[in-house]
Amino acid sequence: IEAIDLLASNPKKNRLINIQVKTATHARVDTKKYGTYWKWRIPPKLVDLQPGDNFFVCLVDLNNGPPISSGAPWSPDVFIVPSRDLKCLAESSGEAGWGAIEQKDEAKYKNRWDHIETYLGALGAPG
Repeated sequence: IEAIDLLASNPKKNRLINIQVKTATHARVDTKKYGTYWKWRIPPKLVDLQPGDNFFVCLVDLNNGPPISSGAPWSPDVFIVPSRDLKCLAESSGEAGWGAIEQKDEAKYKNRWDHIETYLGALGAPG
């Protein structure tokens, strides 16, 4: 399937998830008018897919990439988005082909690997 970058599974629980990954070199935007938000290109055909409990989108902010000096700490930010939320993120950006996460929703998605772990059964029943 064109929309899938990664598959993850838990054979003991008979669970499989599909993951689409979108990256941006610098997704964070700070404005006086709208405050802080993160923004990625999200193709309309991805937004129009039927959401499923086993489909997630990982929006990755590379934070301008790793520092040139070796050994300097660097870590991208990963926003784990259940596919059922994708249309809302696309609408909040206000631009066709883009999706945005507002700062008020940062904790809902940023580094929320538990969304995936829960679905796969590693943290209990899916919610």
